[in-house]
Amino acid sequence: MGRNVKYLLHGLIWSVAINIGLVTSLVCLSLRAPSSVGDRLCVKTADKPVLLHSSNLPILQRYFSYSFQDLVLQLSNSTLVRDGYKMRDLALSCLVAFHHFPVQRALGGFALSQREMTFVHVDGGECISIPLFPGLCDDHFQALVRFANAEKWPLTAEGLFYELKRQGVSAPASLQLAWTQTKEFSLVLRAFERVMEGVSSDLLYHMILEGDFDSFQSFLQKITWDASSLTKAEVLRDYLNKGCVLAANLLVDLETEFALHDLSDEELVRLIALIQETKRADAFLKNTLQSMRSDRVHKKAAQKLYFFAKASCPTPYDHAIALQRFVPGYKKVDTVEPMPKKPPSSLYVVQYGDSLWKIAKKYRTTVAKLKKRNNIKHEYLIQAGDELVVD
Repeated sequence: MGRNVKYLLHGLIWSVAINIGLVTSLVCLSLRAPSSVGDRLCVKTADKPVLLHSSNLPILQRYFSYSFQDLVLQLSNSTLVRDGYKMRDLALSCLVAFHHFPVQRALGGFALSQREMTFVHVDGGECISIPLFPGLCDDHFQALVRFANAEKWPLTAEGLFYELKRQGVSAPASLQLAWTQTKEFSLVLRAFERVMEGVSSDLLYHMILEGDFDSFQSFLQKITWDASSLTKAEVLRDYLNKGCVLAANLLVDLETEFALHDLSDEELVRLIALIQETKRADAFLKNTLQSMRSDRVHKKAAQKLYFFAKASCPTPYDHAIALQRFVPGYKKVDTVEPMPKKPPSSLYVVQYGDSLWKIAKKYRTTVAKLKKRNNIKHEYLIQAGDELVVD
């Protein structure tokens, strides 16, 4: 009897040990499973998540700094990496993401399958989203290489826009022609010509380039959905808020009432700073001077009128005196004009030819401090007669 109990106890001990071992193995496997996924990047698509192995990351990090031509050379590299992709697939992804390569146009409108992947660059931790195009064959890549080498400007509309902005007035005619021949530019230009009848295509072309691509893209989307809802005032207001000189002048010429009564004070101050000297601009400023606008707007309008007249705006600013000078038939006030007072030591009156850099150097401070102290967003917005706190 005692011997049987002994054998039974031994059997129970072995059973418990085996069960513990099995449980431990299962736990280890469950903990290790995520690590095999952890060295992959999750790529989300419209259908389902796709996993990209992290061994592809060093290639992407290297391609990140490659030039356009270097990446074009890599389009012939059919070395297999992971997840069915080849070196050329990753090179194409970087061409599209970083160099605005028009893959759809290069393949003649071929229906592309696309995945989106986001990875973090080692330098600075920048989060970068790039497209992947699975399923392309040798013929496709040969066509891509031929297109990249044959085209003068193998760029998307966005790429052409940024290249024009970068080259500025020195941009070659071939680049300008390539931009104007894009479907996107043609759609926006036609819509702008419709709502701004009488404005030349050349002026509209330069106004679009004075803005940014986000504005251009937003108008393109609006036109695509409902072109009839686009208005002249809306277009010019948006470009005015991007600092576009042409838009400011067109607002004064074409939408005078809207500019005078419907712009916010901040927008009107921006317009006053941007407009150039013309008869219409002079009349607009005089109307602004007599309007129900705030003192700040009145002062900015007067300063611009003094600037056009090549004179200094009196300090401190006196609205009645400005009206007497610039508005014909204004009744003079029965007061003696006070002698100009010397500005306090903490104030500086901007003179012709001044810049924030010159003023900062004179008062041993920095441009950044001057901008912050005087709530100046853009250096070019200061003009003769402005008072700046310099202490």
